[in-house]
Amino acid sequence: MAKAVFEVMNTAVPNRYVGVYFQVVEFEKPLIVRVSPDFGYNPAQWKRFFEINPVGAFWAAHPGMKIFRRSDAFGEDEWRAMDFYREFAEPKGWYHAANLGFWKGGRLLGGVCALRSLAQGDFSDAEMKRLLGLHSYLDAAMQRLDRLHAERNARAAAEQLLQRLPLPTVLLDWDLRVIHSNAAACDSCALWNFGPEQARAIKGRDQFHVPAVVLEKCRELKAQWHDKMIERYTLDSPTGHPLCHPARPELRANIHLVQRSTGSITKPVFRVDFEQAPGANAETGSGTSAERGLALSARLTRRERELVELLCQGAANKDIAGRLSLSVGTIKKELNTLYRKLEVNSRSQLMALMR
Repeated sequence: MAKAVFEVMNTAVPNRYVGVYFQVVEFEKPLIVRVSPDFGYNPAQWKRFFEINPVGAFWAAHPGMKIFRRSDAFGEDEWRAMDFYREFAEPKGWYHAANLGFWKGGRLLGGVCALRSLAQGDFSDAEMKRLLGLHSYLDAAMQRLDRLHAERNARAAAEQLLQRLPLPTVLLDWDLRVIHSNAAACDSCALWNFGPEQARAIKGRDQFHVPAVVLEKCRELKAQWHDKMIERYTLDSPTGHPLCHPARPELRANIHLVQRSTGSITKPVFRVDFEQAPGANAETGSGTSAERGLALSARLTRRERELVELLCQGAANKDIAGRLSLSVGTIKKELNTLYRKLEVNSRSQLMALMR
């Protein structure tokens, strides 16, 4: 999309640079930036660029605004006195700017800017009117791109959900609204919210709601995601972000942020997996032994599941090493890691847990 925008803007108005930015984490911190010709900044320079860029604060103060000139927002003396001008605009030889913003509700999806040198002069009223005429077309493209990435995230989360059935799983959108939940998740949420006695009396989706402590953890992860994504890091991990019930520590959940890639222009989906701690009392009503075994297996890597299968068949360490083409020392090391993960102390305890 950026290449097409560059071509349109270069045709519409004379400029020195054209910039496109997507998915604004905060008003002053977009996630994806493309500039033509390229500025050649490294990540640390881009971070500084957006930390002191005054345009973010102007957008925040004018939600829904479609277009403005730099000179409309900041006077000449104010502009020249800014650190941003001295550190970034002046060295790259641009002085004037026309900015277009694209919104989804109160959130800035992204923007496009045309930059000019002092010698090229400011953007005229006629040029601003021409750019405003382009706004609806660029906005439609931006909205379609946002929907496409949202659909991809939802599809990725749904694929994970299907892979985990019948494990208790809930999918939440970025605003923490339930996208999907299976029957096992309804039972788990009832257990978290009401305890085992009341939970047994609740049928199906009666009184279903995601536990408050889970929602609060998701809000914490949202704040962390903002910081990490600015630096192109992801919060996603194979094991998720663990959480225990505040009063019943045998009840656990893992929260995963599902996003196709760090380059997605839409927010992640939350996948919440509920489980019991290994060895928890079955009176908590968390399902059959087969379901509990499936829940335990879902926490393991492919290699760990192979180890468990061979252990349950009664294979000795030497036999396991031969089957997996590993040394006996490596097998012992991986078994110790497996014991810690499943909170058991011996082979016999592990075998009993997986029955």
